[in-house]
Amino acid sequence: MPIAIVPFTRDLEPAVQRFNSRMRDGKAPSSFLLPERAGEPRTGVVRSQQFIAVDGLEVRGGIIILEHPAHLDVGPTPGGGATRERVVNLQSPLSEAIIDSRYAMVSIQLIRFAVKHCARAYVVGMGSMQHPLPRLLRASGWSVRPVPFFFRILRPSRALRELQPLRRTPALRMAAAVGAFSGLAAAALAVMQRSRASVSGLRAQVVKRPDQQGGDEDDATWRAVASRLSFGVVRDQETLPRYVWPQVTRYRVYRDQECVGWFSLLVVAMRGNNYFGNLRVATLVDVLARDPGDTAPLAALAARQARQEKCDLIVSNQLHTEGQAALRRAGFLTSRSNYLLATSKALSAEMRDDTSLVSRQDGDGLTNLREK
Repeated sequence: MPIAIVPFTRDLEPAVQRFNSRMRDGKAPSSFLLPERAGEPRTGVVRSQQFIAVDGLEVRGGIIILEHPAHLDVGPTPGGGATRERVVNLQSPLSEAIIDSRYAMVSIQLIRFAVKHCARAYVVGMGSMQHPLPRLLRASGWSVRPVPFFFRILRPSRALRELQPLRRTPALRMAAAVGAFSGLAAAALAVMQRSRASVSGLRAQVVKRPDQQGGDEDDATWRAVASRLSFGVVRDQETLPRYVWPQVTRYRVYRDQECVGWFSLLVVAMRGNNYFGNLRVATLVDVLARDPGDTAPLAALAARQARQEKCDLIVSNQLHTEGQAALRRAGFLTSRSNYLLATSKALSAEMRDDTSLVSRQDGDGLTNLREK
């Protein structure tokens, strides 16, 4: 019987539970399971719905389609061809092929279904170019590349003791221990992470309640940022309350009484994380400045806020070269990124990476950085 892709409704919950049981029996990781309860589709300016791949009475896979407005500018100069379009983020495209090769085509069918829904599509995360999903997307003509990773160590002794990549071999563990207890690491990092961005005259004001999420100040910030972009998911007063996770805290930044932009942080106390161990980690999710010259000071202010919240480390992923340069100026270092961005043929043709705003805020990019 051919595969049918249908909305996930309550009558399919037993079949989804059987799917998950088969996946567990096949030793699939817990991340390769479907939600077992059908939720109501999200509606409005940002909307989402889960779809299921059905084979007779059984479920063979599923996907979540998140749809939202995006800024696109294909003109020869910034602002010359700006339009507001709908784009879709594909989350958790999953099939039983992980444990049974007979269903190898299910993931392709799910991706094709989603692209028929909206040709401008993207996927974030995925971990490694060698994982099945990015390989499948590349074979389907999508562009796949890493979104550069940045970090700044705020408490060197704790970071060196807890970062799991430093514990993989006895030699690394010894070097990390010596650096942590001797103070040599702190001295070296003070030089390497020296910020060249001044925060003098800036103050950050937390956006405390959902009814404070919007505002004309946010619209003015978004218009200024969008004028420098070829692509970016819209971040204005209409979308922010629906797009920013409740766990993320936004801070508007002022110079005197004038709003110059905003940044957002996700702060999580990790517990046995595969990479961060038991560190308290701040993710600089977004940093948007009306004047590009203020982006680095805003990033430096975000690092100071993370330190005040007793974080050991602050991390960020930014595709836009303006954001990357600002993070370096604010004392952030770089390392290999396992946060990938894949874009469909249609979206790839309409964006340029150096002027595209893509961060951990996009899609389900914060999933692996939130508290479990």
